[in-house]
Amino acid sequence: MDQPLIADVDDVRAFAATLPAKFLRCRDLGHNMGPHDAYPLEGGGYERILKCRSCKAKRLYLLDEDFSIINTSYDYPDGYLAERGTGRIDRDGRCVFRGAAVLADIETLSQRQGRKR
Repeated sequence: MDQPLIADVDDVRAFAATLPAKFLRCRDLGHNMGPHDAYPLEGGGYERILKCRSCKAKRLYLLDEDFSIINTSYDYPDGYLAERGTGRIDRDGRCVFRGAAVLADIETLSQRQGRKR
């Protein structure tokens, strides 16, 4: 069976409902990366690892001796990615994540401030 090109918005909605607020925020606003590790590689070049302060995803950079990027990859925490074969999450799907993130923020802020929703 062919994989869908675009994720069904109802599937994205169901997936978003399973995600913690920190994952929703990263999917909405992007990762808040900071330095995690860096070291020279045996044989030359470097590896640099950045880590998201919120969801803990890692971005790995493989650099040559002149610090040109050879390769990059991500290492996501368990549960961050949708099931393989879901399809690409388009504008409508990103709106689902944004809406879920905003509602989670409202809930969190209401609890902190003792407000009623």
